[in-house]
Amino acid sequence: MEKKSDKVSINPNYNRILGYKDSFTSLAAAEKPENASRITVAANIGENMWVDAQTKELRSNFRISSNFINKARETDEEKASFELSGVVGKITPEFDKDGNETGRIIVKFIIVQFGGKTDIIDLIAADTAKAHIETNWSEGDTVKAVGVINMKQKTVTWTESQGFGEPVKRTRTESSRELIITGGSAGGLEDMFSYDADDIKAALNERQKRIEELKNGANKPAPAPASTPNFGF
Repeated sequence: MEKKSDKVSINPNYNRILGYKDSFTSLAAAEKPENASRITVAANIGENMWVDAQTKELRSNFRISSNFINKARETDEEKASFELSGVVGKITPEFDKDGNETGRIIVKFIIVQFGGKTDIIDLIAADTAKAHIETNWSEGDTVKAVGVINMKQKTVTWTESQGFGEPVKRTRTESSRELIITGGSAGGLEDMFSYDADDIKAALNERQKRIEELKNGANKPAPAPASTPNFGF
């Protein structure tokens, strides 16, 4: 936003972010892919919670946010990785949409954000990372986790047989948004580097209050729409 929450003070990030469109060349605007700007982004990972408009159920996923983009150096690798420090919540098997185990595990990872606020996000582990975590990480441990951000789409095609005639070809797009653990702490960190269990419990109680407020707000009747100019649609 151009102004801070007081509606008076200018947000110093506003003009800088606005200037990115002149400082960098997007892939869409470049004549050749190699002419597009290579950038690095230092970002924060947090939790995004919302209430499904149809089912009224709470949904949650991770969110990546940043205010800073820098020109990449020639030595910078093209990768999307993360480094997190937090507390291990539940560790459970991952199941696919048909209810079958995938062979991977989900680590509910508690992140302490600014002001003592807590977020919970899912980290995925497979193969050697899974084996290590199941043996050496326990609920309540403060650990460090590193990994890769996997965000991709793929088109799946199949044929559907009919009662008679030729099969019908079907396609759908499947998306994945995952944080995959590739390394981390050998085990729980020493007490001097760990979060206090009582502090985490209090912060999780605060998170639960935010969830209840979110649900209560979703269940309130929608406000009457304000009058808007006629834009022809």
